[in-house]
Amino acid sequence: MLKKIGAVVVLLVVVLIGGFLVYAHVNYPTTSAGNVLSDLVYARQHPHIALSKQTIAFLPYWRLDNIQYARYDLLSEVNFFSLTVGPDGHIVQVTGNQTEPGWRWWNTQQVKDLIPRVQTQGGDFGLTLAALNNSDIRSFLSSTSAQQNLISDTLDQIHARHLNSITLDFEYSGTPRAVYRRDFTAFAQRFAAALRQQASGTTLSLTLPPLAGREPGLFDLSRLAPLFDRFIGMTYDYYNASSDVAGPDAPMNGFSSHAFVFDVTTAYHDYLQVIPRTKIVMGIPYSGWDWAVRQGTALLSRVLPANNPNNYAAILSYGRMRESGVPRSAQCRWDQVAQETRCRYVDSKGVRHQVWFENNRSIAVKDSYAKTNGFAGIAVWVLGYDSKYPDLWNILRQTFQS
Repeated sequence: MLKKIGAVVVLLVVVLIGGFLVYAHVNYPTTSAGNVLSDLVYARQHPHIALSKQTIAFLPYWRLDNIQYARYDLLSEVNFFSLTVGPDGHIVQVTGNQTEPGWRWWNTQQVKDLIPRVQTQGGDFGLTLAALNNSDIRSFLSSTSAQQNLISDTLDQIHARHLNSITLDFEYSGTPRAVYRRDFTAFAQRFAAALRQQASGTTLSLTLPPLAGREPGLFDLSRLAPLFDRFIGMTYDYYNASSDVAGPDAPMNGFSSHAFVFDVTTAYHDYLQVIPRTKIVMGIPYSGWDWAVRQGTALLSRVLPANNPNNYAAILSYGRMRESGVPRSAQCRWDQVAQETRCRYVDSKGVRHQVWFENNRSIAVKDSYAKTNGFAGIAVWVLGYDSKYPDLWNILRQTFQS
């Protein structure tokens, strides 16, 4: 009798183990069953926190070594940024004689392990497909076979990795001919239809530059609105490394008063003329910019010219701002129009600097704006910029917790 009982127990254990191995392989094919078990145990100990809005975080491949403090229990999605779309529509794997960086990181075990880690914790894992070169975009849109190549490559990635979402990031500099706008709409129709038919349930998003509501560029928003599940506003970098003056990264106001070149509030007002607010996701930067300037006290100080040896323009992440101690609080002031902090300091070489950056106060303003306006949620650019500091996670939770 005892031998029979023992045999039954052994059989049950074998069946359970075998069943779990099958479950892990079918549902999380990019990692080992041991990792899946560890992720499931961790997720049970740290359950996902219910939030009233979508909370997306973009994870660029160059930030993968800086995400140890990420709170996946507070994110509805982590989105890998990015794989490059070539002129022939295929995802670019090789550039010159080297593996394309996004493709190289996408195929690391680190990313393959991260996908189920996020999913077991209750979030989605998405992929951004980026086309950032005008010539490549024109070639791609002029060829239906290239568009079919991208559709096929995308479906392969969705099915191989059990992805939950795809984001298209087509950034065309300047004004394209109207034919390319029509071609992009036709491509979007084919792409959306293919996902519905062959990858049902996959969320489809499109990133939008701040001026997309009034300067359509590639995007006929009235025709695209029914095709995409989400539109993610890239409402940041209003002033950046190429700017002639130092200014706020994402000013909430100031366009109508001519204080700033454009602002966040106007961008979303424009979007809302053609896109339902429940499809809009507000992009929020966790960073700012530090420039070397001619005079640090002026509101929009002129930056030093490119040929000046002291010329300097650098992204200042939230974490770096906290860790550096520069600029000191005595040199900073809150700008009521931009709803952002402006600072000035002089470096060790005697060069004046002006800094605009996002801090706890400005991030809280932006989170609240997304919630008050009934948007679908927010998208953080970028995951890991807050380093070890929990402040922005706490603000996110306080704002959106159900």
